[in-house]
Amino acid sequence: MTLGQPCILDDVTYIDEGPNHEQFSNTVTRHNCKSPQFFCDPGMNACVPTKMLGSSCASDQECQSFNCALNGMCADPPETPAHVQAWQVVLTGLSIVIAMIATVTMLTLVHKRLRLQRYREIREYYEEQMSLRKSLAALHAAAADRHLDEKRHYD
Repeated sequence: MTLGQPCILDDVTYIDEGPNHEQFSNTVTRHNCKSPQFFCDPGMNACVPTKMLGSSCASDQECQSFNCALNGMCADPPETPAHVQAWQVVLTGLSIVIAMIATVTMLTLVHKRLRLQRYREIREYYEEQMSLRKSLAALHAAAADRHLDEKRHYD
C-alpha cells in the first residue's frame, strides 16, 4: 500500500520470563504499507510517510531509521557506525608510537645494562685466571730455583 491508502495492522505480543521470574513483553507490529517509506498510522488506519530523524514518535515503525528512542524521538539506529574525529585518530596514533618508542628504549637500556654486567663478569674471570697463572708461574719458578740450588749444593 502507498500514501493515504487504507492499511491493516497486525500486533503480536510475545511474553517471556526472565532469570528472576520477571515477565518481559515484546510487541511486534506488522502492516501492509510499503516500507521503509510508509507506516500504518493506527489512528487513521492509513499509510502515512515515515518520520525523519529528530521527529517525535511512539514506535520504531514510525521512523525512517526504524529506531524510536526512549525520549520519543526518531534516532540513529544502534548499528550506525561511530564517527571518530581526526584529533582522536591522531592522538591514538601518537600514543601508540610513543608507547612503541618507550618500549624499545626500555628494552635497549635493559639489554645494554645486562651486556655490561656480563662483560664485567667475564673481565673479572679473565683477571682472576691471569692472577692464578702468574701465581703458578711464580711457584714453578721458585720450585725450579730451589731445585737448582739443591743441585748445586750437592755437587
